[in-house]
Amino acid sequence: MRYISVLLILTALTVISCGGDNPAQWTFEPFSETVVDSTFTVPADSVQAFFVVVTVDDYIRNIVLEGEFQVLNGGGASIQAFVMRDYEFGAFLAGEPFLAMYGSNAVSTATFLLPIESTDAYQVVFSNKSSAMTDRTVKAKVTISWEEQVADAPD
Repeated sequence: MRYISVLLILTALTVISCGGDNPAQWTFEPFSETVVDSTFTVPADSVQAFFVVVTVDDYIRNIVLEGEFQVLNGGGASIQAFVMRDYEFGAFLAGEPFLAMYGSNAVSTATFLLPIESTDAYQVVFSNKSSAMTDRTVKAKVTISWEEQVADAPD
């Protein structure tokens, strides 16, 4: 009888120290999604915008919006780029004051890297409003990346 009791105690200690039924372990894995990866035309006195929705919670971290762009048509060709919250976009279109998280002067090429810390809708905007007559061809790549908590498969 004493032998059985010791065996049960050792078995119970082994199960407790090994995590019982081998529960899943939580880790963070990288993910990304393309916002835009194309060449497009921004007409004179106009804008091209790309909409992004970001949800921040306890299971997602290190959210980054990263982009690069280049104006392709002609020497000295330039465009402005902005990243703003969606609610600022209306003010921007109306020519009213707005707050941008990123804004460039009129440039022919640029990159940006923005950490995103709050749940919101965002606009990535390419503006050709400074040109009354010349369309701009833009090659742009914008991605959003993050780390998301996922369960490792139990052993």
